[in-house]
Amino acid sequence: MHPELTRLLAEERFRELEDARRGRTTEPKRSRTPLRVRIAAALLESRRPRTPRRPGRLTIRPAHKEDRAALQRLAQLDEQPAPPGARLVAELDGRVVAALPLPAGPAIAGPFVPAEDVIVLLELRARQLAA
Repeated sequence: MHPELTRLLAEERFRELEDARRGRTTEPKRSRTPLRVRIAAALLESRRPRTPRRPGRLTIRPAHKEDRAALQRLAQLDEQPAPPGARLVAELDGRVVAALPLPAGPAIAGPFVPAEDVIVLLELRARQLAA
């Protein structure tokens, strides 16, 4: 049996057993997506050829006026206001993926790129500039 199929079935069975252990007498809450659809999606995903992910080129620099639109887009995606004043931005392969206001404040980052490490680098560079 396919490993992803086995995992999905095991998770479903585990939920059923947990509900029974807790003594739930009502019908257990089901996922909005039927199990057969999730299984089919998992099988399709497993057959997709994997391409090795190459590391991108990361650039940390002060924000320019030309970055205003990208910063507004990031702020909307992150559901935060755009950072005012001077900022550092992080570009990944030429695309702004995170920004940090100077001298301090919360960073903004897009949800489509794992940005935790990028934000750490932005904060490090901000500390270097402040020193």
